[in-house]
Amino acid sequence: MAKHLSFRRAAASLGIAQPALTQHIQSLERIVGVRVFERTSRSVVLSQAGELFLLEAELTLAQAERAQNVVERAGRGELGRICVAYAGSTLYSGQLSTMVYQFHRRFPQVNVEVVELSIGDQLVQLKRGLIDVGILRTPLARTPDGIVTIEVLDEPVVLAIRRDHELARLDAIDIAALSGERFISSQTPEFGILKQVTEAAARSGYVPRILRATHFGAIVSLVSAGLGVAAVPDSARTLRLPGVVYRELRGVSPSPVAIAYRAGNRSPLITALLQTIAPAVDSKA
Repeated sequence: MAKHLSFRRAAASLGIAQPALTQHIQSLERIVGVRVFERTSRSVVLSQAGELFLLEAELTLAQAERAQNVVERAGRGELGRICVAYAGSTLYSGQLSTMVYQFHRRFPQVNVEVVELSIGDQLVQLKRGLIDVGILRTPLARTPDGIVTIEVLDEPVVLAIRRDHELARLDAIDIAALSGERFISSQTPEFGILKQVTEAAARSGYVPRILRATHFGAIVSLVSAGLGVAAVPDSARTLRLPGVVYRELRGVSPSPVAIAYRAGNRSPLITALLQTIAPAVDSKA
């Protein structure tokens, strides 16, 4: 009506009868308590109050449209916040970094919070709902009820060893030859590469001695200091410290990297991330 300033034309544009439009306007004026239109026998114009009301109504409609747009985008997983935890040893995987980068490019307005956590802490915090997705290494001695893991890539496991170690002259070192060594790890034997090493050592007839590092980044530093050897993912070769070399490690299978999340989490944002990093994830995620 404010656009046409004619009851006849406004009613025609709305597809309603003119008397019905008149009733709507009269009802509106009763609600707001003032005349919105000034009427004469020849014309209809907005009153001063009507002009101000029109301005506020347009702003309200625009905000409602923006709100609808935000809701729709959030429903498609394009907006919001997601907390992703990663195990330190996964940080160096170029393939995994590319997957996460692709998600960021696809959804630049999603606020992705990233935190480093051990595998055990990831499982606990996933269970409690404190993080949304975990990037960790399997195998796992146990997986909490309600947590799903999907393996997305495998990495060869190599041995970080001091260059002056007598075994470093070999291109490949068998796990059986390391019974006298101390293995440096930031994990416990329940998870990931250390679990693989412990099981491989058991098949060779010994229980490995373990030196715990506070975090993955410290492992190669401790090898450099001569405190032991370390089984690490092949991508860790980028950590170059004085006196440390990397050798093929026989007897230990490639290390799987997995995405972990809560079963039944139907958040569109979580689904979008999972389908970017692990395309095999279906709509049940």
